Amino acid sequence: MSTVYVSNNGNGTVSVVDTGSNTITGTITVGSSPKGIAVTPDGSQVWVCNNVSAGSVSVISTSSNTVIATITGISYPASICFTRDGLYAFVGSDTVTTIYKISVSSRTVVTSTNIANAYYGITVDPTNTYIYPVVGGAYQVKEVSISTDTLNATRPSTLLGGYAYAIGTDSTGANILATGPGENVYTINRSSNTVTYTYGSTGMGSSQYGSVSNSTFLHWYVVNDGVLADVLVNSHSLAPHTFASGHTTGGVAITNDDAHLYVADQTANSLIYLTVNAVVTTTITGFSTPWGVAITPAPPATMQLVMLT
Repeated sequence: MSTVYVSNNGNGTVSVVDTGSNTITGTITVGSSPKGIAVTPDGSQVWVCNNVSAGSVSVISTSSNTVIATITGISYPASICFTRDGLYAFVGSDTVTTIYKISVSSRTVVTSTNIANAYYGITVDPTNTYIYPVVGGAYQVKEVSISTDTLNATRPSTLLGGYAYAIGTDSTGANILATGPGENVYTINRSSNTVTYTYGSTGMGSSQYGSVSNSTFLHWYVVNDGVLADVLVNSHSLAPHTFASGHTTGGVAITNDDAHLYVADQTANSLIYLTVNAVVTTTITGFSTPWGVAITPAPPATMQLVMLT
């Protein structure tokens, strides 16, 4: 059974949610004002961004649900992702212009890269070649090389024309997905470095913070203001669904079977469990300004030995 971890920005804790019963089974104290949260690819650790000036990243063991390390020297950490091989974490700030590369094994900052702007969302491409921080005020996406730790490009070459918040890619990494002005979703082609498709309005506010792809990268789900936008990547279509009208919603995680989403609802201090078609199944209460949401990978199937007599 998988486990959901939710950062509580309001009280400096992480809530542990059992996906079988959809109940809170534990609370872990971390640092102040936690925001971004992510699970290592092997599912053994949860890393949480404590978003203050002298910020840090809390490392939680998923076997004991306790903090086993605290990584310091990171200013206002807000977003985090892991490389697909699990060797590094990249941590971004919503206040300063630095992206931090952290070794997962040593839990130390390896290097930092100045990308000239503070940013919001961050993701790694499917080929494990680039990190994409989306830069709100600069109206663009930055492309940082994982191997050389250098700013490789700014995408697209011309500004989107408004704030960008959520970030994703297609299944090959050839195209980047970003939200932007006019509540729109944009496809940015890496080869031409231009916007090649504009999906139209998501039906939500301009600050679309939460987003997640399904396992095939065919669907990209964007969440804010109680609206779920299902972006069908290959067919270039978009279907918005309202599930919590007027609520401030952000952090989102998708279940391992690609059937359900967990969405943080800051207005109601709750976690909403809904289908990918935005049908609310359960609302879990007991959070304090829930921000980030992460889910552990499904455990491997067990082998059963059948004896014939």
